[in-house]
Amino acid sequence: MLTYGATTYTYTFSKTYTAGTSIILSGKHSERHWSSDAQIVLDDRSLALTAINLEGYKAVLSYGFTTTSGDEYSATAPLWVIGQQRDSLQGRVLCSLTLEGILDRLGKDKASAAYSQPSSDANTVKTLITAIAGATLAPYTHCKAWTVTYDSEDSLISTFVPADFFRVGLNDTRLAKIQELLAYTTCKIRPEADGNLHVFVPTTSGVTYAYEYSLADTYHTFLSKRFRRRVVSPNYIIVSSHPDQAPSYTGSATDASASLTDMEEREFRYIRATSNAQCTSLAAAILSRYQLQDEKGAGILPIMNIGAELYDYNLITDARASDTAIGNVGWITRKIGRSKFGMDFGFGKESLIPLEVQAAIAAGEVTKSVTYAELDGMFDAVYENFRLIALSLKIDDKNIQALYDFIKTWDTVDKWHVI
Repeated sequence: MLTYGATTYTYTFSKTYTAGTSIILSGKHSERHWSSDAQIVLDDRSLALTAINLEGYKAVLSYGFTTTSGDEYSATAPLWVIGQQRDSLQGRVLCSLTLEGILDRLGKDKASAAYSQPSSDANTVKTLITAIAGATLAPYTHCKAWTVTYDSEDSLISTFVPADFFRVGLNDTRLAKIQELLAYTTCKIRPEADGNLHVFVPTTSGVTYAYEYSLADTYHTFLSKRFRRRVVSPNYIIVSSHPDQAPSYTGSATDASASLTDMEEREFRYIRATSNAQCTSLAAAILSRYQLQDEKGAGILPIMNIGAELYDYNLITDARASDTAIGNVGWITRKIGRSKFGMDFGFGKESLIPLEVQAAIAAGEVTKSVTYAELDGMFDAVYENFRLIALSLKIDDKNIQALYDFIKTWDTVDKWHVI
């Protein structure tokens, strides 16, 4: 459903075209820790969209099934249309929509001036996050206000005071400042279907799972699974008072991987501390963020789990490999089309090598039919690797960007020749 003021348009997915209508042909909808986006392709042979400019419309993507009670849907967090493309092809007319989410919008909202706090300031992390999102903090009053709902809190978000260690520079984005503040806590944030930003403490241990995925029919079944172990980096966090502060406090937290031979990687943070215990709690909170980002598993589902959300605490049981993977969902990709209604998901950060590509390699496939969306994902992965290398070497990546932009226009090229 698309809305702008009092205007609303509703489009549904269908495997068959109905004359005089515009229907959804395919879509790819991805949610990650700090971003969400979607690509939706509409069949517009009716030309109903010819005179409609959908840029700026709010979109709500809903997924569901037809049950004995009729059509039942589950809505996801809203997105906004940032691009609309029309293609006239042989036998059809297509309209493609590019959408992005609330956190992406926050990443584009920049501070109009610098902001700093005195050492005596009493603003807690929670107070500052609410003010930044709600557009009441001085540098961001020109931005749209978003409501933050606190579903659960840890012991730090309402008590820790960053004081003069929190600053906003000119053009610093709202997203960057919220990320900085949440890093002091074990809390996470995600947009939800009500259009609000929800802050909560995710479940990260125990035997009570949001969902269980298995080869057994009792649970959500999966087609392919990845299980990976890696050293958490950094794995030894030390939080201390600034050298100029008296009295001096310190605390630390370590991951088990820090005790491996030659694998210890330390990170140091200064804060305006009030006790050793506070430093220790903050070190544990910072470490938990690195641990949560460490990917430990991923899966491809043959059918979509419409209730899945970021940070769900899940269990994957693999009878083939006789192992399990447990973790918090770090990314979800929902895919719809004429031959698919499935979902990929994984723990921690999304891997640059798509799981379906890994599965094809394992199966010994020499050639593979690849969808537009899958090729887009591969191009994105290659670009991201080159961009990071360019940045690390302090190389201007304009040429890399130009090459990437060219590749992304591949659908306008008549033929690709692969040798």
